[in-house]
Amino acid sequence: MPENSEGGTLRVGIRGWLDNLTVPVALLEQAGLKFHSAHKGCSPEVFKGEGTDMGGRLGLLAVRA
Repeated sequence: MPENSEGGTLRVGIRGWLDNLTVPVALLEQAGLKFHSAHKGCSPEVFKGEGTDMGGRLGLLAVRA
């Protein structure tokens, strides 16, 4: 989990997740998983992070670390 300047855990609401992919990736890593790729929702299409992708759902694929 990301830390704040005082070394404590940084709490981020759901809106923060929408703006910053590092938070859910950090949660995956804390759970013992390794981020593999991001996709457009549940499709096999890779998430590009631009254009219409920015308003849609994001699917994260992780593997056991």
